[in-house]
Amino acid sequence: EMLNASSADENAADQFAYISDLDYDKVDSFFLSYAKEGTADEIAVVAVKDENDIDEAKQSLETHRQNRRKLLDQYEPEEVKRIDDGLVFAKDQYAVLIICDDASAVKAAFEKAIEQ
Repeated sequence: EMLNASSADENAADQFAYISDLDYDKVDSFFLSYAKEGTADEIAVVAVKDENDIDEAKQSLETHRQNRRKLLDQYEPEEVKRIDDGLVFAKDQYAVLIICDDASAVKAAFEKAIEQ
């Protein structure tokens, strides 16, 4: 089961701080889906207001991924490979983190969705 958070939520800035240390004023919107049971599964999409901030947004998601790796290495070591196989990338104004069983399929679906 997955839980969700987004920029539409009342406490959006606090929820965003879980996945990124990017200044929230630079964020146009974000979406986060994460596993309820504490597995590695996470999908995060951050849309920045200014494309000049995209590299910083992408790096913040990579830092989050590495921090999750360190945490799960201690508590759920079987989940570490899934984090290592995850993806962090940027496309247009979006920085994206994908940690799931078929990250490449999710990436392809995301890219198709933003092209429309």
